[in-house]
Amino acid sequence: MNKIIWTDIQYNAIFEPVLNIREKAVDFETCMDEDFPNKFNILPNIPNAPYSVPRMMANNIDGLSLNISADSITLTKSISNNHTIKIEEFVKKAKILNDTLRKIQDKELFIGFILRGNLNLDKNPVEYIKKKILNINSKQEIFDLQTKFTFRVHDKYYVNITLGNMRKDENDSLLAIEIDINDRYRYNFKKVDYPYSDKEAMTKIERILNDIINKKINSFVEKGEFDNGDFE
Repeated sequence: MNKIIWTDIQYNAIFEPVLNIREKAVDFETCMDEDFPNKFNILPNIPNAPYSVPRMMANNIDGLSLNISADSITLTKSISNNHTIKIEEFVKKAKILNDTLRKIQDKELFIGFILRGNLNLDKNPVEYIKKKILNINSKQEIFDLQTKFTFRVHDKYYVNITLGNMRKDENDSLLAIEIDINDRYRYNFKKVDYPYSDKEAMTKIERILNDIINKKINSFVEKGEFDNGDFE
């Protein structure tokens, strides 16, 4: 099998609203100073604006972008031209950002990472998913196909793996892979007892992500096998 090319990764945090989050811009700028030396774009204060409206933004020439609202943070790194993401380097930045957020507001509702990439199978990925993963016997040609698998880990975390075809043109596609890991299972089903993310949630999610990309994703793509018994 060819090597998976990881093309973009995203860290997301959803938290109880911080109404004065603009006043915390210096804290975020300080922790991300190496990546955004030109400081942030602080957006105008709009009275009664929804919490989700961005309050500050930043980006750099290396494909890193940051969006902070009153109730969420999104840090994204994108790569093009068939290079692959330096996942460990990104996660380190996200952990620094998350630590800064927790000093300001430790009531995180849920957090997580989304990793996207593609794989050149040297064959039609639609047919590959149809026969190898889903065992579908369709007489009608399927032009595009996407399927999502959700696993539960430690009764706290979702592991979502999405496979599909990503078209380069009408006749040529790559296998698109998305891995989405977060602690929203706890938020969805156990928030009465555990309303906020654990302090160690970031570390646990990082371990799950590393285990999947280093040990499990190839087996899942090749055989449809996924064993979550190895997660610490």
